[in-house]
Amino acid sequence: MAQVRRNWVVPKIAATLNGTTSVTFSVSKTGEIRNVKVAQPSGVAEFDRAAVNAIRNSNPLEPLPPAYPKDEVQFTVNFDYVNRPPAK
Repeated sequence: MAQVRRNWVVPKIAATLNGTTSVTFSVSKTGEIRNVKVAQPSGVAEFDRAAVNAIRNSNPLEPLPPAYPKDEVQFTVNFDYVNRPPAK
């Protein structure tokens, strides 16, 4: 999550609008991010784009533990935009 948070550029419009974007994606055993999709749009295109870009720009992540039994794991991350000051 820290890597995704570092790559999340909150749009300036978040200073006046609210919304939540849910993004789903999978991570392979090697840490490759795949299948990034908006699962629940916020209704604000800038919020949705910023959320997807935060995930895509975090590729790759740390590999999954060697003992993890599956080839990939699926995640859903919520990005909340709640009247924040514009990003600098």
